[in-house]
Amino acid sequence: HMGIGEELLKRSKKKLLMIASEDLYYATLNPSQAALMLYGIAPPTPKETVKLLEEVFVKKEKILEQKYVNTLSRIIGFFKDMEHGKLKNISGAEVDEIIKDVEAYLKRIKKLFNQIEKKREKENFTLLNNAILNTTRGALANANIKTSNLHLGMKKYCRQEGLPESLAEDFKIFEKSKKDFKSNKITKAELEKIKRQLRTYLRILEEHQQKKEFLEASKSK
Repeated sequence: HMGIGEELLKRSKKKLLMIASEDLYYATLNPSQAALMLYGIAPPTPKETVKLLEEVFVKKEKILEQKYVNTLSRIIGFFKDMEHGKLKNISGAEVDEIIKDVEAYLKRIKKLFNQIEKKREKENFTLLNNAILNTTRGALANANIKTSNLHLGMKKYCRQEGLPESLAEDFKIFEKSKKDFKSNKITKAELEKIKRQLRTYLRILEEHQQKKEFLEASKSK
């Protein structure tokens, strides 16, 4: 019975060590890799994760504090020390301290996910914005419509080209959505709806331009 007691004590200490290293290791590593993947980086190795987290989010994007990278590095260090037999014992108080660090880390990584998504939304909206403006200006130029007011220009273009005037209203919605997006007055659901409208707007304009070019080419032949 004495021997069993000693073995159970050893096993309890080993369990504490496993919690502090393996469980908390994956609790910090997996969300960190997920954040990098959400950003657009292929799934990194554990060794690369700390380095990329610092390079991308701390130094390049400046949206994460260095102390959180240090937390991840420390947790990985615990796991490696346990794995290689350098760490043999850990107290319950030390485990509690590490758990607090991991809780704070996960809370911050969750916020980082939102920051990455907002950045991606901004980039996508900027690309769509440029496409709308370039396509609209190109269509007006091809129709010899000169104006600084693109909304009024689109109204004239629709009447001239026999297109539905709702296209001009779509452009007006686009101009309003730009202001709302900059001032964060637009919800995610509203933004997705507007994006769908604008993609349809682009498709109609582009198809109309292609049709005109085809007919002009046929006339030339």
